[in-house]
Amino acid sequence: MKDSIVILCDARSFPAQAFRLALEMAKSFYKPLCLLSLASNVKDVNDIESIHLQWRQQNEYLFLTHCVMGPLSALPTILSEMEAAMLVMSLIQKKHFYHIMPLLRACRDLRIPYIFTKEEISPSSLKRLLVPVSFLPEEKEKGVIASSFVRFHGSSVNFLLANDYGTRAARNLDAIRDLFSRLSVSCQVIKGEKDSFNIQQEAVKRASEGGADGVILTASREYGVDDLIFGPPERKMIATSRVPLLFLNPRSDLYVLCG
Repeated sequence: MKDSIVILCDARSFPAQAFRLALEMAKSFYKPLCLLSLASNVKDVNDIESIHLQWRQQNEYLFLTHCVMGPLSALPTILSEMEAAMLVMSLIQKKHFYHIMPLLRACRDLRIPYIFTKEEISPSSLKRLLVPVSFLPEEKEKGVIASSFVRFHGSSVNFLLANDYGTRAARNLDAIRDLFSRLSVSCQVIKGEKDSFNIQQEAVKRASEGGADGVILTASREYGVDDLIFGPPERKMIATSRVPLLFLNPRSDLYVLCG
């Protein structure tokens, strides 16, 4: 399970769209694929492992499965012990993993990229990525992940530059473009309509209207009082998006998919 792309799934329903998305990335990045389920007691572990076995027998692709007894809040520890490379979560209506906020809270301490997708949206291969760039210093981390998708997954990348009065967002974009240049990969730049405080929401809206297959975003640094009551901006973006959203937590020690 080391270095695998992990799908967190409710064992009551096979996450078909998430599996397809994760499988394409696993092939591109030469990573193992693993389905992870959480159980509350020993009986649940046995039942889930039986379901996992059925899934493996019914699928033509080889993949790993793992069942762990523990709460959702233990997810960062579980993934760290698995040495996972990326997490994929699929929202399935009327299933356990459909409520966004518990999943977001569980992901707060992750050091790996994590993707939210939905079973009801059209399948995506993440071949066209839209990447908003604001004035926050952690935006530069998006360039590392985006360049990996270009080099190994064959993706094209459009950067959506925040429409700010200052130059910090532009400097972040220059740093990312310098990385792309050194790696000999190309990208395009689009001038956004919104400022740094709203450019991520604009990117999700553009992608959901057909402008991209997925968006690379940064999660909130901290949750304020409004975020605790109404949910952080990423909750609404996930709820309204029609494409998969890849999130990076604002940390300096993020794992990267490839060197």
